[in-house]
Amino acid sequence: MDYRQGIEAKVGLLFQIADQYLSAQISLEQAKDLIRVEMGHIRPAQYEGMKKELAKRLQESGGRSNPGKLFELFQNYLTPPFQKLPKGHPLRIYLAENVCVRGYLVQMDELEEEGASLEDWVALYETLSHFAVHIKRQEKNFYALCTSSEIYSQAQTAEDLGRAVLEELEKNRERLINENIFDFLYYQRTLSQMLMRYLDLEERVLYPEVLLRLTEEDFAALRRLDDQEGYAYIPHPEEFVPQAPEPGAALEARATADVILRSVLAAKELKIIFYNLSGKAVFSEGGSLAAKEKQLPKAVRQDLLKDSCRQQKHCIKEAEETLLVTYSAVRDDRGTRLGFLMIKERLEGVNNEKEQGDIDSKKLLGG
Repeated sequence: MDYRQGIEAKVGLLFQIADQYLSAQISLEQAKDLIRVEMGHIRPAQYEGMKKELAKRLQESGGRSNPGKLFELFQNYLTPPFQKLPKGHPLRIYLAENVCVRGYLVQMDELEEEGASLEDWVALYETLSHFAVHIKRQEKNFYALCTSSEIYSQAQTAEDLGRAVLEELEKNRERLINENIFDFLYYQRTLSQMLMRYLDLEERVLYPEVLLRLTEEDFAALRRLDDQEGYAYIPHPEEFVPQAPEPGAALEARATADVILRSVLAAKELKIIFYNLSGKAVFSEGGSLAAKEKQLPKAVRQDLLKDSCRQQKHCIKEAEETLLVTYSAVRDDRGTRLGFLMIKERLEGVNNEKEQGDIDSKKLLGG
């Protein structure tokens, strides 16, 4: 069976299962189980063939195709349309990079079947190596935002997979350079499957969850961080412009709340700072924001990202006054982390000597 026949056979088998489900020969759960087995061993070119056939059938009406049932059967293997997000949105950029990599994986399939030259493989691996920019950037910026209990472990898995991909890519490049072709082709399949799992985990698990949980301002902050690291395969993206806040009653209510908040803070001699999930100060009241307060201390952020740590308290000394600094993880009703809050208050009648276990302000705030 040649390369094209292999694609047709895999796609044909997948939709044979789908037809059995659509004709009520098997149940939805049975069909999903059979599809899951076949998709577990699918190659990149076969996956693209499946998507093309599915798109064709979803456009049909009546007859053997039931678009609603087909979508329900295959929905776990489809990437949400992040390309419809506003231009410059981080998730739209990530998808564009991933689409390029999926194209290179298909080229790998083609080269493997066509008996390509050593030079062709070297050129393709050189191109694929640029995806390291994406993997390292995601580890540094994006995965740090995947802190909710629903996706934290998946983000850790993606981080581990990304590192494994880079390691395997380098090892197989060495096999290629040393002209160890048999080992190279064997591990080439391994690398291809690892990359497929990595892309699927990002696109079908992490991106959808993060889209539901982060604000426009969070994505804007993420985009600024990403710009510093650069992008893979695509030109520098257009600027991302967060949607403007709602006018009218919403703004009036916010203004009233701001006045009340300032009054309470002044009466209690409190200062508060809200940090986004990346640790950057995005809101403060009760005093000007000092340079050392613009970023949440790294050690504090790492501790508060742990489910076992909800709050930290420290007594510090500033300008001959003893202050209590409380750091807390801010969560919604579902327990999802939204950011971090620092509350600083002046303590009366407290011994200015540091208590055991306390740390001074320079160490705590990076001064």
